[in-house]
Amino acid sequence: MKNMKYFPFERNKYFYGKLLTVDDFETEQRYMNDKRRVLNRFLYGTGVVCGLNVVPIDDMTISVEPGLALDFSGREIVVDTPAVKKLSMIDGFDSFIRSGDEKKYLYLCMDYKETEREPVHNVTGESGVEYNRYQEGYELTVTEREPSQTVLSDAVFYEHTSVIYMGKGVKITQTCPSYVSCGDTFELKILVENMGQGQSIRFSYDLGLTCLEYAGENHLTVMFDEEKHQKEDRYEIIYRVKASSTKNAEGILELAKGSFHLAFGGREMEAAAAGKQAVKLISGKVSDEVRKNYYRSAMEDILRNNYQQSIYLAKIYVIRAGESYLIDAVEPMPFGQFVYNNVLADVMGKIGRTEDALMVKDQADFGSSHGKQIEKSKSEEPAVTTGHVIFDLGLGGNTGQRFFSGDISHELGLGNVTIILGSCTGVRDEDSVIYGSPEIFADEVPFRAELAAKADAKTGTFRIGLRLVEPTMNRYVRVNWTAIRDAKEKVHDVEETALLIRPDILYLKTRETFFLEPEFRGIAPTPVTWSIREENGGTIEPNGKYTAPNVPGIFEVSAASTRYENLRASIYVVVRDGE
Repeated sequence: MKNMKYFPFERNKYFYGKLLTVDDFETEQRYMNDKRRVLNRFLYGTGVVCGLNVVPIDDMTISVEPGLALDFSGREIVVDTPAVKKLSMIDGFDSFIRSGDEKKYLYLCMDYKETEREPVHNVTGESGVEYNRYQEGYELTVTEREPSQTVLSDAVFYEHTSVIYMGKGVKITQTCPSYVSCGDTFELKILVENMGQGQSIRFSYDLGLTCLEYAGENHLTVMFDEEKHQKEDRYEIIYRVKASSTKNAEGILELAKGSFHLAFGGREMEAAAAGKQAVKLISGKVSDEVRKNYYRSAMEDILRNNYQQSIYLAKIYVIRAGESYLIDAVEPMPFGQFVYNNVLADVMGKIGRTEDALMVKDQADFGSSHGKQIEKSKSEEPAVTTGHVIFDLGLGGNTGQRFFSGDISHELGLGNVTIILGSCTGVRDEDSVIYGSPEIFADEVPFRAELAAKADAKTGTFRIGLRLVEPTMNRYVRVNWTAIRDAKEKVHDVEETALLIRPDILYLKTRETFFLEPEFRGIAPTPVTWSIREENGGTIEPNGKYTAPNVPGIFEVSAASTRYENLRASIYVVVRDGE
């Protein structure tokens, strides 16, 4: 469909003896297509209806899975079989990889495309090839350019997003709602994106507030220091701003002139930023205002934005050195261009009604149990495991002699547990077990010993220690153990065992050296062995000193714990030409 205008709608008027021409048949097709497409666009919107997931196949290849989408003009885009593509073979990648920009990601876009097929002979005798069919399809491209905010998801109807600053590998955007009820508090979101800036980012700026306030003041200072956060590619800062009680006014957030300060790695940079946003203060419900504004302006907005717009399927992070590259990560649907169809709406409605019914039932049960003991659910009951250890004392033991078991897994996961120990009068299951002090039953036990357990919350194991109180000729001593975990214990607070390499990515020039450092989490440090995946990827010494090769490229360096086989880590080293 070369003509992107829907209107006017015209269809054929048939009558007996009418001469049908090419224009008549094209009018017939255009009328049916335009009617369907205008309904697609106005009723459903633009974006992915289902499927079209983008998944990495290997370090250089992606796959677009089957699915359906509607483009900006209501045209259907169907992918019936997975499309496997090398990133370097997609249009737009060459300009990205050869650019001097240090950006480390790009966007995968999809567009509707028609191709002519089935060449046929023209019976009129005119020269040239004619085609008998149009095949509807799609094309994939990659780009560094982001879409206009006005053609993205439905969020444009209820919030404003503006770019405060973009440059030097950093992008700062600010988002606020379009409407706020008088006197209510709303969230002002600051999104910071590191698009390839290797040094730590720090910035601040002042916002002047009109008909708004923050912490009782009519101004707000936005501050960010990357060194105070765990290293990520994207950070979100939220400030809670309060609207005044003035009805039908506009709340203004305006960046104060000259207040923007930016630093990389502690060094101040010259940078200019600007931004101004307005929030309409209303007396009614925000949902009612959004609905009224949509019906008032949707027609105009859709027709005004009826120009070529892509569907952004994924944000692909790449590591590159010269013309070499590796796919680091894939973020699907970065701008949320989805079509909320009727099937999904019906499903979500049923789930919502079920959840509401369960909530009402829970509230009713709670109310009827007033004054009665509520029975505990199984999830609130403590978890318990049991077992035993047999100590071999050899030819016996002397007073004060100590014996220790190996690491025992209590199989209750990570976190704190309670260990209860009891010593047996023999080694058989039917023998008596003494819990507590053996002095009380001194006449009934063949030996006297003190018992202790040491539990490790980080590994989910424990050890048992035994110290003899008096000499014994017994060779074997059996100790029964019981491990108990309270259901309320927070397991997720325990740090998992991991091995990392610092830095997480390294940029060097050819023949340059750098000392890599292993970092252990949740476990004591152990020696590591270093290795390089590529044959010509440089050299690394046992102390972690890496020397880059003579040629540029991307190389993988790995470290493995010499004690724990499952603890391994790797990073990519990007080597650029030293010149």
